[in-house]
Amino acid sequence: MSPATNIPAASASGHAGIAEEIPILDDPVTPEGYLSPEGLGSLEWTLIVAGAILLAGLIAWWLVMRKKPTDPPPTAAEKALAEISDLETYKPSLKECALKLSLILRRYISGNTADPALYETHQEFNLRVDSLSSLPSSLQDYTRQLLDYMAALKYEANTPQDDAIAQQIINDTKKLIGDIERASEPDDPAAMNPKEHTRNHAR
Repeated sequence: MSPATNIPAASASGHAGIAEEIPILDDPVTPEGYLSPEGLGSLEWTLIVAGAILLAGLIAWWLVMRKKPTDPPPTAAEKALAEISDLETYKPSLKECALKLSLILRRYISGNTADPALYETHQEFNLRVDSLSSLPSSLQDYTRQLLDYMAALKYEANTPQDDAIAQQIINDTKKLIGDIERASEPDDPAAMNPKEHTRNHAR
């Protein structure tokens, strides 16, 4: 048996090669390590402040809108009188004025008393026995006379008095709506006097 031979020691170059193959792990980096030494930058602070101001503004707006009282919707009379004011400013011809006033008045009657006058022709309206029965009794005849007069004006020839007549039926319609409103109020001491509406609508 031959004597044991000595195993040659690894060369220095071999050790160096193994060391190069082993990866070197860095120390773990905490989240704070990604921040600049001074903390948040100016851009980050600007965004935070802007967001806080926007949030505060939204909260303030919500509180104001929540406490703001809502206006009640306009009544049928208010709508009718506003339409008449627009018509008065517009100054249409007498025929157009009579047509639109009739529509405004019938729309008001329909909305205020649930009368179907708006959805009927003038002939159907006159033939209906209970037409305007929901209005105060002292105003029924005058309302019918005014609507009849407006219907007749649509077929009349033009005259120099047309502007004055148009203004008169505008005034009569506004007064009638006001009288209906007052007469419809419960326990109103200023009840409508039927004699106030005896105007003869004639050209």
